[in-house]
Amino acid sequence: MTKTLRLPLATPVTMHGTERGIWVADRESNTLTCFDARDGHQVEQVPLSEAPAREPGGGYRLSPAGVLSAPDGRTLSIPEAVGAGAIAACANAVWISVANALLLIDQYELKHRATVAAPEGPVPHLICADGKIVGGLRGVFVLNPMSDHRAHALPIEPKSPLAAIAANSAVVWALESAEPVVHITDLL
Repeated sequence: MTKTLRLPLATPVTMHGTERGIWVADRESNTLTCFDARDGHQVEQVPLSEAPAREPGGGYRLSPAGVLSAPDGRTLSIPEAVGAGAIAACANAVWISVANALLLIDQYELKHRATVAAPEGPVPHLICADGKIVGGLRGVFVLNPMSDHRAHALPIEPKSPLAAIAANSAVVWALESAEPVVHITDLL
């Protein structure tokens, strides 16, 4: 299943996936709206002032100089990560988007373990959904660390760079930057 849907929001800026649905923050209305992940109908809407905060990357931070900082204060210098894109904590690892690849950093030992090929990179969007890494900018890719040796592209072809990506255990939503349009596909 792959489909495109125009959101009934003026300025969607970020998304987050849950089993209940995909939550979309809208700047103009100052709301957080939940949409059913499969069919896109609106489930709930709350003011942004009542929305919970979420920290990307699972508390890990990457400096522009390529130094990864863990929540407990440990650091790791990663020369390959200078100029990197987004980071995500997933499947007992920290994943860093670099040029056409993902760096796998062991979360417990804080060591670079592997480099996995990706269709694009560095990308500004990288999330963990159901133990899988999902990312992209001009398309969307997914990597299941338990079974994949490389990330593979999903059938999403946006007309503009992506503003956000969200997913739950079943589907991925990719929000275009030029207009309030999302592309929805199965999380394979």
